[in-house]
Formats: sequence, C-alpha cells, structure tokens
Amino acid sequence: MLETSAFRVRSPLLKSGLAWVVAGLTLAVLITLVALVRRDARQAKVERALRAETAFRRAMEDSLATGLAVIDRLGVLRHVNAAFCQMTGWQEADLVGTARRFPFGRQDSLPSTRHR
Repeated sequence: MLETSAFRVRSPLLKSGLAWVVAGLTLAVLITLVALVRRDARQAKVERALRAETAFRRAMEDSLATGLAVIDRLGVLRHVNAAFCQMTGWQEADLVGTARRFPFGRQDSLPSTRHR
C-alpha cells in the first residue's frame, strides 16, 4: 500500500515579499549615499569659501600699518598681525598664547605666562 500527501507549497507572495524588502533596503541605502555625497559637496564648498574669506582677512590685516592684537577675557593674546610684531620686535609664535603685561617691548622683568 502506498500513501502520498502533497507538500505545502510556499506562497509566491512570501518569496516576492522578501525580494521587495531587499530591494527597499537597497534603495534606502542608495538614497542615503546620494544624500551624503551631496552634503559632503556642500560642506566642501562652504569650507573653500571660509578658507578664501580667512585668507582675505589675513591679507588685509597684514597690509595694515597699525599693530593689531586680539586679547581674550583672561588677558591671553590670541592673534597679532605683522605690524604688531614689527612694532614690538617679537615673533608671532612668541606672543600668541601668552599673557604679557603692557607695554609689549622686550623687557625681561615683565612677568609672562604661556597659555594654550
């Protein structure tokens, strides 16, 4: 005696559903990738504009005959231009980050501390 029974056939909807999920996730990844590329392009454009503006401002500062120094609230020098360095005889690297008392001449007796 031989007995047979049919196997349950999987729903074609289930097979295509998995394909749709994979396709949807792939599409989401591609959309995210395009958005990131566009954001990076905008960011690079903004950075180029900022560098150009900074270079222009630096060129303007360096062309001044007047000495320019930026001091923060704690009295620490944060920026000096070329004219200021020529006036004082100090190099920019020696001034920026220090809390020197006025006048800025080369006087060893004036206390100074280095801040970064």
